[in-house]
Amino acid sequence: MIKLIIFDVGGVIDTFDESEYTNYITRKLGLNSRKFALTLIPLLNKMEIGELDIPQAEKILARKFNVSQYKLEWNSAFIKLNSVNTDVIELINKLSKNYKIAILTNVSKSRHLEKMKRYMHEVKYDALFTSCYLKMRKPEHRIYRYVLKKMKVNPAEAIFIDNLKINTEGAVEIGIKSIQFKNYKGLVKRLKKLGISW
Repeated sequence: MIKLIIFDVGGVIDTFDESEYTNYITRKLGLNSRKFALTLIPLLNKMEIGELDIPQAEKILARKFNVSQYKLEWNSAFIKLNSVNTDVIELINKLSKNYKIAILTNVSKSRHLEKMKRYMHEVKYDALFTSCYLKMRKPEHRIYRYVLKKMKVNPAEAIFIDNLKINTEGAVEIGIKSIQFKNYKGLVKRLKKLGISW
């Protein structure tokens, strides 16, 4: 019996993907998007486990691409590019009446704070797990096990929803039923197939 439903944030509750930031900022500054992405991704990975903060990352990017930190628009670009999946938020809030809800996200502290300020307060959840504070990230098995332990459920009693296949596969490997999010209608269909009601 399912007791817990775990939701990712980026690409599920909101529409934002860091590739959007890369495309936006490289077009605006006339930079090579591939080179920028190759520099940004390792920095993001460190930011998502709390090993690097945004001023440090911006300094590295600014030096590498010979631009001012201000022109990198880390927060303002995020605000401009991101939108919220209101249907998903409404669904989570309905599901919260019958199931425990956990949020599990790979996120930097700067992005996390913006999301909390802007729309995560609208979501009804029992617990929030963020990679930047836990110092581990999906698809590491230990982060899923940590969530299950904190929520006091077995893997077979949980469903995990994420937009990235690699993250859903990580959860499946330890026995959690998983759904790769592509769109709201597809999510509803898959949840119903798994016997979830609201």
